[in-house]
Amino acid sequence: MREFLGDDSAPLRRDVRRMLDDLYHLIEEHGPFHGVIGYSEGATVASTLIVDDLKRRQAKGLLGSSFTCAIFFAGWPPLATEGENTLLLSDEVDEIITIPTFHVIGASDPYLPGCMALYNVCDSDTAEMFDHGKGHMIPRDVITVKELSNALRSFMERIGSLRQA
Repeated sequence: MREFLGDDSAPLRRDVRRMLDDLYHLIEEHGPFHGVIGYSEGATVASTLIVDDLKRRQAKGLLGSSFTCAIFFAGWPPLATEGENTLLLSDEVDEIITIPTFHVIGASDPYLPGCMALYNVCDSDTAEMFDHGKGHMIPRDVITVKELSNALRSFMERIGSLRQA
């Protein structure tokens, strides 16, 4: 992943910050939101937002995230908002996404290493994975959609029980 993106994220920083500022404006205007969901690049944006939100809340002395959960379809790990690297990877940071996450991946996805890199920066106790066995896509066939729906329902029920505990 580092070879693909390179190490110099400086040109990207301003755009990432602007993207996050725009998202915070939308959240203030239309939120709060229970969770966040993203597909492919949208999952990277969502994971970046979650990490930045945690940092912002910690700086204000607040605990936890503004979000209860996240669902990622074929996503890559969060973008770094500071430092030298472009992406936040598990060999450089610990679990940084501490909310429950659900990862929909495809075993034949050419970007599977990115999906796994995102999974690896999430809380290993609450991160769940569903493999639809196909490529870089959202499943559409009836059987897989039913299986995915059941898995998501179970995930959401577990989140509900975590919130009540």
